[in-house]
Amino acid sequence: MACSDATATEVLTVGDDWVWSYTTASDVSGYSGPVVTIVDADSGDVVATSEDDQIELGAVGDFAATDFDEGVWTWSVESAGAEWPELIEVWTKADVDGLDTTWMVGTWQVQPERAPRSGS
Repeated sequence: MACSDATATEVLTVGDDWVWSYTTASDVSGYSGPVVTIVDADSGDVVATSEDDQIELGAVGDFAATDFDEGVWTWSVESAGAEWPELIEVWTKADVDGLDTTWMVGTWQVQPERAPRSGS
């Protein structure tokens, strides 16, 4: 399957591996315990979470693994074989110097898996 850089698009395709990777020069070494959750933007129902290993926090392809000491937060989702709503929101949570802190990363449109093309 294709690997889609979700930070560079507003539309995700089911069947692709979706990757989000953010790097900052700010000191985030006080961050720990990262959690990523994807919810249905319309209902608010949880679709996937890193707490259930549906979202991977490790390295993917050319994207480095989450490492707050290096200012990197990366996560990925293998979207094939799952039901996805048409619109998702991505939320992140981390312990920031002892405070449980949550951020909304953004909203993405999800399109159905592309059918294989056949020759004419």
